[in-house]
Amino acid sequence: MSFYNTTHLRILWEFSLDGMEYSNIKLATASAAGDFEVLNVKSDIVEQVFRTKTGTKGIYVQFDTGSVDPITANIQRTKATYIDTFAMLNTNLTLNADIYLYGYGNANTASPSATLMLKEGTLLFKKKKRELCGNDEYQKDVIWISENEQQQRFRHYAVYVEDIGNLDNFIEVGRILGGEATILVEDDKSGSHTFTDQIDYEEVSYTDKVDMNGFNEIANERAIKKKMSLSFDNVNTEGANYRSLRRYWRYCRDTKKALIIPTPKNPCAFHVFSKLEQIPKQRITYVEDGHIYVSFDLDYDEAR
Repeated sequence: MSFYNTTHLRILWEFSLDGMEYSNIKLATASAAGDFEVLNVKSDIVEQVFRTKTGTKGIYVQFDTGSVDPITANIQRTKATYIDTFAMLNTNLTLNADIYLYGYGNANTASPSATLMLKEGTLLFKKKKRELCGNDEYQKDVIWISENEQQQRFRHYAVYVEDIGNLDNFIEVGRILGGEATILVEDDKSGSHTFTDQIDYEEVSYTDKVDMNGFNEIANERAIKKKMSLSFDNVNTEGANYRSLRRYWRYCRDTKKALIIPTPKNPCAFHVFSKLEQIPKQRITYVEDGHIYVSFDLDYDEAR
């Protein structure tokens, strides 16, 4: 039996880095003028990006996963969290960008300075982008998956990125996610520890089109969004996987986004950051008490 693995489907839907209040972010690098402030990394609209000033090829973003109670000032809501899955979405990072993730302190630790965080923080990983998402120079997303089950919770996290060779002369990030993912496990009761082998996956180009005289039309190119469907057959309702998935869809419903990673060994290949199209319809096979099996599909559309 394995309760932690890096091969089965994982769904990140509890975003520890979002913290307990909106403005839980510190930035050591100035944002570009206009609508490019650092709080954009918490927006689920990945096109709403954070961008540094021109000439800046490194960023440092610090997150506090706890907060001060706004009513009873200076009383801490003590909270520290694990991170076993981390992502930066819709970036302009090159394949040679260096990415670091640090953790620091416990539930009661005050917010450290950037210098102290880098000096005394625990380095969770240091990777080049190509190590995290392969050699696809057009891949805008970066995903890290811990090789081991995380044992230490931290109150504060920091992301440090350096991209010296970036020809844009600035760094841009649409969304930063981190937390403890729901990971399907192998056990005797689950019946199925993953989806069926086939993944239904497509990329859809969304455009605005206007018909012209004759046989022509004009169109703009707005975005490419992904769709994905995962099918599950005969999952035992008494197993851990069914309970985990049902907890996920009852919380997120069809209104909250999650990061879905069906191929964790190659996480950037077929992932989506999406809402469910709907809470899944379940096809039930009732054998007897303790042996109830359900089949269902998880359908995703990033354009929703």
